Amino acid sequence: MDITSLKGTALGGYSKKSVHDFFSELSLANSVKLSELAEEKGALMDKIAELEKKIAELEAALGDSEKEKDHVANAIVSAEKEAAKILADAAKEAEELKETAAFEAETLRKNTEEELKSEFDKLKDLRISTLQAMTSYKDKLDAISKRLGAEE
Repeated sequence: MDITSLKGTALGGYSKKSVHDFFSELSLANSVKLSELAEEKGALMDKIAELEKKIAELEAALGDSEKEKDHVANAIVSAEKEAAKILADAAKEAEELKETAAFEAETLRKNTEEELKSEFDKLKDLRISTLQAMTSYKDKLDAISKRLGAEE
């Protein structure tokens, strides 16, 4: 029923019964609408509570993720520092090994050079001794040969 359906009276007003019926219908319609709105409000409040719970869970998960991210970032920084230290130590050790190897190579070269010089000197002395021995044997052979030739 709407307001245009109200019955008029002879005096130019509306009949009490039609106004009363109109307000009764309007009141009933409003009660139904309020009941529907109350149900919708209850459902929305439940939905809000559920969403707030999910938000709290997501915020907790985000907090855990932030902690984990910080932990991973710290682990990466620590790993980078350790890697830099390892590289620096390896470079230092490599340099020390290089210097040690160079020193040992130079020492070995000098020792080998000295040994070769010593062996060369020995060969030279042996050659001289051999030449002297050969000259001595030749002289002796010549002397024996002269003696044998004189005896003939």
